[in-house]
Amino acid sequence: MKSPLVLLPLLLLSACAVNPPATPTPSQTQVQSSIATPTPTPEPSVTPTPTPAVELNGKGIADLKFGADELDAQTALIKALGAPDDGTGRIACELDKSSPYVYEETYAGHLRVTYAAKDRKEGSKRTFVTWSWDLENTMPSQLALADGIDVRASFAALREQFPKSKYEMIGLNDDTYLLTLPNKIKLIGEESASVVMAGKLFLCE
Repeated sequence: MKSPLVLLPLLLLSACAVNPPATPTPSQTQVQSSIATPTPTPEPSVTPTPTPAVELNGKGIADLKFGADELDAQTALIKALGAPDDGTGRIACELDKSSPYVYEETYAGHLRVTYAAKDRKEGSKRTFVTWSWDLENTMPSQLALADGIDVRASFAALREQFPKSKYEMIGLNDDTYLLTLPNKIKLIGEESASVVMAGKLFLCE
C-alpha cells in the first residue's frame, strides 16, 4: 500500500509566512518641519524729509514776487502755508484821499499779507504789495527770514553789520525808525525792531 502524500507541513509553512512590514510614510507635519523657514528681511526705516521753510525776502515770499495778481498770490500762499486765518479790507489811510483800498490776509498765525488796488474802490484789481510780521510773536519753523538776519539785534548793531543799510525816522508821533537793509527787508521800531516787513509801507499820520 502506498503511503499518502504528506502536505501538512507545507500548509503550515504557508500559513505561518509573515509579510515584511510596510515602510512608514512620513507625515505632512514631518515633511513641513524638514523644509527650512526663510528668515524675513526687515524693511528699511525711512526718515521723513523735513519740509523746507518758506522764505520771507525783500522781493516777496519765496518765489512769489511783489506785483503778482491777488488770485495768483493767494493760490501760491495757500499751497505753501495753508488757508489764511482771516482777511479784511479797508482804505489804507482814511485821512489820505490818495490812499488805496487794501485787502489783508493772515497766514501761519501772524504773517500779514497785503494786496492793494490803484484806487479806493473795493472791486478794483489788486496786487500783492507787502508782507509783515509783528515781532512780539515767535515766527514758526515753517517761515524763515532771508539771509538769517537777527531781527532781535539793536539797530546800532545791525547798522554796523550792514553799513549800506538806510536808517531814517518815519513820520510818526513817537521816535520810530525805519531800517532798510541791503536785501530790501525793512525793520521798524525804536532802538530795535518791533515789526519786520518788505514791500510797500503804508503810513497814516
